[in-house]
Amino acid sequence: MEDHFEEVQGHQPTAIVEEFALSLSREIDFTIELANIHHFSKLLSDNPTIYVPEVFPELSTERILVMERVNGIKASDISELKKQGYNLSLIAERGANLVMEQIFLHGFFHADPHPGNLFILPGNTICFIDFGQMGRLLLKDRENFTDFILSITSGNENEAVNSILKMTVHKGEIVRDRLALDISELVSRYMHLPIGELEVEKIHFELLKLLSKHKLFLKPNLYLMFKALATVEGVGTMLAPEIELIALAKPFMKKIKLDRVHPRRLVDDLSITGYQYLSLIRDLPGETRSILTQLRQGRMKLEFKHRGLLPLERALYRISNRIAFAIVLAAQIIGSSLIVLSGIKPRWHGIPVIGLAGFLIAAMMGFWLLISILRRGKL
Repeated sequence: MEDHFEEVQGHQPTAIVEEFALSLSREIDFTIELANIHHFSKLLSDNPTIYVPEVFPELSTERILVMERVNGIKASDISELKKQGYNLSLIAERGANLVMEQIFLHGFFHADPHPGNLFILPGNTICFIDFGQMGRLLLKDRENFTDFILSITSGNENEAVNSILKMTVHKGEIVRDRLALDISELVSRYMHLPIGELEVEKIHFELLKLLSKHKLFLKPNLYLMFKALATVEGVGTMLAPEIELIALAKPFMKKIKLDRVHPRRLVDDLSITGYQYLSLIRDLPGETRSILTQLRQGRMKLEFKHRGLLPLERALYRISNRIAFAIVLAAQIIGSSLIVLSGIKPRWHGIPVIGLAGFLIAAMMGFWLLISILRRGKL
């Protein structure tokens, strides 16, 4: 599909499938899940609203994961939660905050927070289970996504365009003015809506349509993030329909923007950039010498990869085959005519038998060519 259908090329479905396949393959190795639980527990150890089950590494292997039994109520069991006197609005808010803390602050998040993986414990504490499918986001990806959402809600289409280009991978030239107009339309659609009417899943769908139009595609790890946000949004709405995910996300996003201009962050960025420039200056003479050596020795090659030429190649083969077949057919008719005119023996009713046989073969070949053309063409 990616090779032959233009409308899906922009999203690189093979890359998305590979990302999910990698995630699923990790789920069946319980040593990876064990490491995920340890890392997850360490990152959120200071948050009293979450409980992470204890695991027993000495009893666990690739095939077996031994962990603490959790006695809680599933997040989907609304009637039991109400019966036990739990605060559904508080649970929904805490669950959303926990997922957004994982995504925006730590860049390591539970990628499948559906109701079956969430247990509610006394004190409205939320317990996550099943840590096989985890997502990871680099700091720059979190910052770019934050810039995009904040630009959408504030009506800044120029910033939205810059964020989109940083969040996506694209091939070929981008018509920036056309992209800016479409982003402006998307911004105007959501800018004046109350914060409670903004839905992550709806924004994600509109964004995918826009990207497809401009042959852009999101980085595969961002799909897992959208999946996690849309899932927790659905759980939160089920528990408390008034939940506003975007409103809850804003403090985390603003913290990311403030952290970006923190003096310590600026000093770190400056030192990293300075080191990279020094490394570049140091390596440049050697790299230049290597390129010149390859050019002098004729070992530098340029490779071109053509995509979408297979149908053209097949059409050219059919055309050349038909031309060759027609030439042979014409030669057969001319040769048979010469044999008939020569009058060589044996004859049948005064006509050379070889000539008649040649005409018969030519007639069969002609019908074969005609039928193949009518069938749109395979000889």
